[in-house]
Order: sequence, then structure tokens, then C-alpha cells
Amino acid sequence: MTNRDKASFIYVDNSPTKRQSIRHWAWLLWGGLYFVTMSQPSSLTVEAVQLDDEGLYRCRVDFKNSPTRNFQIRLAVVVPPHQLLLYDEAGRDVAGVVGPLEEGSNFTLLCELRGGK
Repeated sequence: MTNRDKASFIYVDNSPTKRQSIRHWAWLLWGGLYFVTMSQPSSLTVEAVQLDDEGLYRCRVDFKNSPTRNFQIRLAVVVPPHQLLLYDEAGRDVAGVVGPLEEGSNFTLLCELRGGK
């Protein structure tokens, strides 16, 4: 479990009686997640997005005289592969120039990626 996994929810009471206490609040939550209330609108910033940040993010707003509103997004993180392998059908590494090949012959190039998401 990473530190970012521990941030399940953040509760901020922005009612007039509580507003003064959070007026200039910018909170570093866990290694790169910031919840900022001193700007309008308030925001959650994820710096240097990591695979562990992937998941469902939800914003819930409760009003005194109106129904509660919920918004949610799913953050998907793409991780590039760390290795690209090219080889021929016999399993030999292929790099640079391939051939010479006879005209009309077949050539199979296998491409394998390792890592990534």
C-alpha cells in the first residue's frame, strides 16, 4: 500500500461559520496530492501522476436548501513499456538492417513489449 492509497476522502465544511478557518488552506495530502480551497473553484491537483493514482475520484457538494450533487471521474494512467524487443521467426534478435532477402521470400518480424500498462 502506498501513501496515496490512504487518501480515501477529504471533508471540507465551507459553510459561512467555518469558512474563515479554511480560507487560506492549501494542504499537501500525500506525496503530490493537493487540495486547494483558496482559489475558486476549489481543486484537487495530482502532481507527477503515477499508476497508483489510477481510480475513481468523486466530488460531493451538500447544499443547505438544495439536493446534494455528486460528480465522479475515473482516472486511467498509461504507463509506457520499458523494453521493446524485435526478433525474427527463429527467435534471433533483429536490429538495424535485416537481410538481404530474396525477392518473393517471406519475412516475419515479431515485436514484443515488456512492461507498461
